[in-house]
Amino acid sequence: MIASESDGHEYIAEAQIRSRPRLIAGDKSFRELVRAGNDSIAVRAEEFTIGRRRLVLVVAGDAMTAVHLAGLTELARAISDYEEFAQDVLLPRRHSSQVRERWRQLVKTISGIGLADTDEAGVIAWRFARHLYVVRWDLEGSVAQTRADTINELARIWSPYDDARAVALFRRLDETASSLVPLGGRMDSPALVTQLGELLADSHLLSSPNRRTVLAAHLRRPEARIAGRLRELGVVEERADLIAEAMMQSDLRADVSSLSPGRVIGFREDVGAGKSTFGDLLLYGKLREIEEGEATAIPVLIDAQTVDGTLESAARAAALGLGDPCLVGCTLILDGIDEVAISRARSLISEAHAQVRHWANTSVVLLSRPLTGVTEGTDWRAIRLLSEGEAAALLVAVTGDKPHVALSGQSIQVREAILRPLFAVLLGVWLTRQSGRSPSSSAELIGHLVSRTLDRLEGMQTEGHELLRRLATRSLMAGGGRVPLGDVAGGIDGEGILRRTGLVRIDVRGQASLSLAILTDWFAAQHLLVEPGIIDTVRSDADGLMRWRYAIASAVSRSSFDRTAHLIEAVAEVAPAVAAWIVDHAIVNGHTPRQDPTEGRELGRRLVYARQAWARVLGPLGAAVTPTARDGHSFATLGVRAHGGWLSGAWYCGAEALPPVVDLPPGLNPFTADPEGEWYGFFGSIEGHQDSWPWRWSWERVVSKLAALLRSGALVEGAEALRDENDWALAQIIVGRRPSAIAPPIHMHEVEQAVQAVRSLGASGGRNFAGIWTIRAAERLMVRLREQARDEIGSPWYGPTQSGTHVLEWWSIEAHIRRARAITRAALNAYEYAVATWLPAFRGQLRTVRLAPLRVVGSVAPTPLGSIQPYTFRWYLEPVAWRDGIEDDWRVMSLDEMRSDDERLMTTYDRRMAQRPEAPSITIHSGMPALTSGRPAAVLAVDMLWSDLGEWGWVSGAAPFELDMLLSATM
Repeated sequence: MIASESDGHEYIAEAQIRSRPRLIAGDKSFRELVRAGNDSIAVRAEEFTIGRRRLVLVVAGDAMTAVHLAGLTELARAISDYEEFAQDVLLPRRHSSQVRERWRQLVKTISGIGLADTDEAGVIAWRFARHLYVVRWDLEGSVAQTRADTINELARIWSPYDDARAVALFRRLDETASSLVPLGGRMDSPALVTQLGELLADSHLLSSPNRRTVLAAHLRRPEARIAGRLRELGVVEERADLIAEAMMQSDLRADVSSLSPGRVIGFREDVGAGKSTFGDLLLYGKLREIEEGEATAIPVLIDAQTVDGTLESAARAAALGLGDPCLVGCTLILDGIDEVAISRARSLISEAHAQVRHWANTSVVLLSRPLTGVTEGTDWRAIRLLSEGEAAALLVAVTGDKPHVALSGQSIQVREAILRPLFAVLLGVWLTRQSGRSPSSSAELIGHLVSRTLDRLEGMQTEGHELLRRLATRSLMAGGGRVPLGDVAGGIDGEGILRRTGLVRIDVRGQASLSLAILTDWFAAQHLLVEPGIIDTVRSDADGLMRWRYAIASAVSRSSFDRTAHLIEAVAEVAPAVAAWIVDHAIVNGHTPRQDPTEGRELGRRLVYARQAWARVLGPLGAAVTPTARDGHSFATLGVRAHGGWLSGAWYCGAEALPPVVDLPPGLNPFTADPEGEWYGFFGSIEGHQDSWPWRWSWERVVSKLAALLRSGALVEGAEALRDENDWALAQIIVGRRPSAIAPPIHMHEVEQAVQAVRSLGASGGRNFAGIWTIRAAERLMVRLREQARDEIGSPWYGPTQSGTHVLEWWSIEAHIRRARAITRAALNAYEYAVATWLPAFRGQLRTVRLAPLRVVGSVAPTPLGSIQPYTFRWYLEPVAWRDGIEDDWRVMSLDEMRSDDERLMTTYDRRMAQRPEAPSITIHSGMPALTSGRPAAVLAVDMLWSDLGEWGWVSGAAPFELDMLLSATM
């Protein structure tokens, strides 16, 4: 039903399924009709205003009619936003740049109304809107395409449906608009709205074809897309079709058994692991379940770059012809999360979580390359690589050879690379077109794909290569998606070259992108090497740097050491976390000696340069993670000995002034004593095969040193919030106790007696546990206690308040809350102190500090009798808009309330994402501060730091152990 009120009159069109709507005028208002309970009315209602008129849309009928009428709602809202502009654009010779821009914004809104179920929905909406409302005029004042051609094209894209009916409907829409909207007329007349409503109500012509026919069309698309990708990679057409057909029956290479309603699961791909193919296989499997009656949830596959509006509207459009996902549920597969801006990726993930809560029987699968900073709240998994047998089978399918023939003579690097389907296919194409020589790396396989396609340009390879580099660069600069072809090509000749490469996808709007994300990264890397100065522009934008990290890694992986230095240092200065990610993904350690090893002193120069560069990145911690000379400040001299790709080295700390790199003295090695004690830190290594290898070698050693510092607790040691906790732990060590939060207080005279006992044994104490502490630390503690006029020292974290059989019962629930509130706040303050004091360069990249300012929100729930523990704890960190006056929020609730509180948590998440999309989601923790720990706040602060640094690879080895921090308290 569509009702329009104007000057007291009502126009009501009641849309019955499979019957022509009729116009009804009457006294009954819209709300009275709904209250009457008419069964033909009322799935849902929408109300909006066009100009000075109120329009009410009531969705009536089956699910597919609801989709089309909901589309009219979106259209009407867009028109309402641009009413004055609408009058302007219909007048000739008034096509100003402002009007054109407002038109583009209108079209962007219209593109989500659901007129198509392909990625060309925006094109359809653009042309449909232009011919519907502008009639004979385009933006430049000339007819760009005849109306008949437009109608036929619209009908063609509705391929699953009856073409004749589609043509008839679109022609009626076009003719109606032409008759009701004369040139310069208004678009908001009740007659136009009513008649368009009648026509759209007839959309059962399109939305109610034989469902099995529609499903069959959807089932054909995944196989066609996979075959198309194979052909783009160079597989001959017949084999591409056979391989795609075989893949339809293959294993998904990932566990989707837990893909239950209400879940959001993400799958990460290693480069070339085939996430888009995985998405097509998952879609195909879910469509087969629909076909066989095993499932009702409608599966849809959506490219993140094509979602201009909401994820919900995109899902409705993609499900067109299969039913209403709002009613029967949906399995939404969202591909390419990594190819949009970080803020947009976070927004889409937030919408995905909201969608599974708002639609019954709905789940979401996210497909992405590794994406740091937007993974909170999602269960992320890896797409399994191929087994050796599966890789060999795919290789044979491409080449037609036997497995042992296809794999003969391939290097270890290539054998590892082909466990990713992309490189298995590329190797197969290589073997069918090359004779004799085997590729040395995965990069060479990509290079072969590029050179083979550029050969089609017949003498214009240089121009083609430059245009592809420019396209890749513009694409990444614009957010990773499509860009106007004219901005790249610079003319019709350039457009022709790009089309002939076969590597570029161009839609009918003239928007272009490279066909594979890995090609975008490859050509952008080439551009970085040709124009290295562009890195300064890239690093100035945090989101842009994240989009470029794969391209930078690609450039680093195959560039000389000195050219690599410029890229890594430029990134590390503003984002050391991203720089480490690039090194970790671009550079591999050597396993076998190089055939062309670097001269010893030159290799030493590179190692020293890289080590010093990482030290500068760490600022205040630089001297602590880098070998230093005898003065403890300047960088130590490196002694090296290289032979046949093997490297030995040590650092010099003697009194003699030496250059930064020298030859290691003959005969000096870790197994022979240095008589002068001037050399330390002996190491041996195999030189990596990449010139950039010293960057990885140095980074790994810096990371190891940083991890040791973090384990010791030294980075949080000076936090004022931890002073009382540190003193309490130290006092217990002094008197010979194992530090604990539940131990009784210690009197001052006990500390003095322990100090005197140690003095009587000697400078460093006896053999008992108290011998670990130093007299100097004990004396500092006693001075502080005297200054505070204290006779005793106890735990700052609220000791037991009652008795009980379980240690948790020693505190009342109110005491637990007081204790948790104090410890979590102290840990958070210590965390912020450590980042501000020691790791300032990481401030914008670490997850927890990126949330600041924030507060702690926690809950405690008693458990049923007989449970192992009497209480359940949960807390999380929530971003807030300001810092002053913030109070942490801890509450007591039942277990049922705690479970239902999950909905409130996600509502909070959605609200925060809407307010601050640049920040990650809230971080949720289960458990409670340890009751028996001697330093619970320090342990918690270090644990948060370790987790955040570990997300970027800046820590290694075993996680922090509390005893390490206890010992550091005495130093």
